[in-house]
Amino acid sequence: MSNISKEFCYEYFNCKEYDCIRRKNLAMNCWDIDDVKCNSHSEYFDTLKKQFETKLEACKLCNYYQSSNE
Repeated sequence: MSNISKEFCYEYFNCKEYDCIRRKNLAMNCWDIDDVKCNSHSEYFDTLKKQFETKLEACKLCNYYQSSNE
């Protein structure tokens, strides 16, 4: 797996989903967790996930993922 970003996804997106599992699991990246509540992606991300076999494939299009994996 790739390195964990210095800035957490919820900070990057200024996310207000305080009960998101990502906030409780700081040892993993958001793209490695299935049940994140990405309100920053909303319907757009749900549509992307349907186009790909895995969540990770959709996450690779995300600016946060890309900036974390440079």
